[in-house]
Amino acid sequence: MKRSLIVICALPVLSLMDFFLFQIFLIPYPIFIFLASLWIVIIIGGIKDLLIHILLFEFMASIFLNAFILKDFSIIIFQPLIFISLVIAGVYLGNNLEKYLKYLVWMMLIYSSLNFSIYIYRAIIYSGDFARLRGNIAIYGGNSFQGYLFVFLLLLKIMDDNKNYYIFLTISLLNSVFFLSRGGMIINAVWLVTDLFIYSGRSKNRNKFLVALIALGIGFYKFAPTDFILYLATRFQYYFGYSNKLVGNRGPLLIEAFNWFQSNPINLFFGFGFNGFKDVSSAGYSNVHNFFLSILFENGIFSFLIVLIILSLILIRVEHKMFFLYSTLYISFEGVNLFSINTNIYSGYLLFFIILIYSRLRRVLSLNLKSILEF
Repeated sequence: MKRSLIVICALPVLSLMDFFLFQIFLIPYPIFIFLASLWIVIIIGGIKDLLIHILLFEFMASIFLNAFILKDFSIIIFQPLIFISLVIAGVYLGNNLEKYLKYLVWMMLIYSSLNFSIYIYRAIIYSGDFARLRGNIAIYGGNSFQGYLFVFLLLLKIMDDNKNYYIFLTISLLNSVFFLSRGGMIINAVWLVTDLFIYSGRSKNRNKFLVALIALGIGFYKFAPTDFILYLATRFQYYFGYSNKLVGNRGPLLIEAFNWFQSNPINLFFGFGFNGFKDVSSAGYSNVHNFFLSILFENGIFSFLIVLIILSLILIRVEHKMFFLYSTLYISFEGVNLFSINTNIYSGYLLFFIILIYSRLRRVLSLNLKSILEF
């Protein structure tokens, strides 16, 4: 089992290796992630939760249906196994989180290190071109990773792991600034205020975090390039000034998605498939840039309702409801996908963490009910 946990920790590295396979040898399939998924499914095993079984059935139906419509049967080979492996890993770790939380911390530290390393490389290559700098290599970028960070911060809050919580809160703040994520900076600011004033209380880890935050603020004020600050200001101006609408350029994407449902109502039941919006979008966008609408568009109404039920159950059971709402707000309006595909890169960290948190809270509730019955 320990080897399976190491495989899970290595997922960010394996995704990068798949990316290089495509860049160097033009191999369009996720070979390393596929092998890792095969290992996880075989070694870790099955799932007992009925709601998770229904979720898997609906997503598998969507995958198979779209494979026949598109006549691309490689979808059947790779997508189901990778999807199932992420769900299995989420359920298993959620049920054993006290023992294995450190593996998740290492996974996210590896992911963070790779993310910032690629950022530095791009900063050297695209010096002064901030629009290209904030781009990403497959799963390595600003907005999606920021979404994973918010959900992971919620998980660390649930587990009362204050030391790692403040480490990753610092990483979250840096990520939103470096990658010029407007939504990330806004949610981080609200998250920080909530943490400091609503969940108030003194602790050694919090004090260290505040000292680090002040030092980072002074460092940014002293050394941040003027062009960087001006570009950041321009992005916020665009954010609130685009057609006098707060949604910026998201509005036309939402309208286009609904227009596709109007002209193809049958797809409302099983969706247009993963990456489906990219195939039909007139502007060539990779997704509809809304978490909930993306699930509806790609996988249909049934999968949408099941994910909504799972998130609702998390909201009911989780103690830190405000942090849950902040992370959900971010992933929704930034359009972080539950499970996404980019060439040969398959990314399902959001699916993994949502299933993990759901399984964790379900297990705690089950143990509490068992204790009450025994009493």
